Amino acid sequence: MTRRKDVNTKDDPNLAAILDSGVGVAVLVGKSWILHVREVLRVSPEDNLDMVYDSIRYLRDHGLKVIFDAEHFYQGFKEDPDYALKVVKTAEEAGADTVVLADTNGAMLPHEVYEITGKVVKELKTVVGVHMHNDSGCAVANTVMGVLAGARHVQGTINGLGERTGNADLVQVIPNLVLKLGFRVLRDVNGLKKLKAVSRFVYEAAGLSPNPYQPYVGDYAFSHKAGLHVDGVSKVTSL
Repeated sequence: MTRRKDVNTKDDPNLAAILDSGVGVAVLVGKSWILHVREVLRVSPEDNLDMVYDSIRYLRDHGLKVIFDAEHFYQGFKEDPDYALKVVKTAEEAGADTVVLADTNGAMLPHEVYEITGKVVKELKTVVGVHMHNDSGCAVANTVMGVLAGARHVQGTINGLGERTGNADLVQVIPNLVLKLGFRVLRDVNGLKKLKAVSRFVYEAAGLSPNPYQPYVGDYAFSHKAGLHVDGVSKVTSL
């Protein structure tokens, strides 16, 4: 998170821990919804902007690349678009390499993500990213719509694992971007052949059973039971 209120960056223990870790890239999460600024952080809108700027600039001055995650951005934009934009513009001015728009409570629908993301992409020069949760069952669709609107950085998890109903499932996002939209998101497109093995490894590491209905990698993903479907694929195997 960004520095605490009323604490200098050089005295903030979280920022110090990042520097001490020896990483080359830091991800900072900051508030972009005016509701959270006032009711959760309990600071003024201006103080929040200072916290965002100071934290990013401090890490940049120490040689780190910084990804800034704007928490609850879409909800914040819907309530107060001017302030939400101020937050991400402040992050850009401070030197953030990537500014990520987060649907933290998973409330957005695809058309909203497309519209809002497109507006932000037009306002910023830095790379824009998206971070989607799946509370409305739209995390993958929202991620794809964010990319279509101009986002070029995607956050998600293998198998969609995550808090509450999970995050955008990269097992679905990656092949959709590669096979259906032609984006080069892998060093080698043949890496798609490893997707099922990666999915199974993560399930095993998490102590979970694989979902046989999971798109692309589930055991039933390319199986057919209905007679019409079986008849069709037996006659036209190339589709």
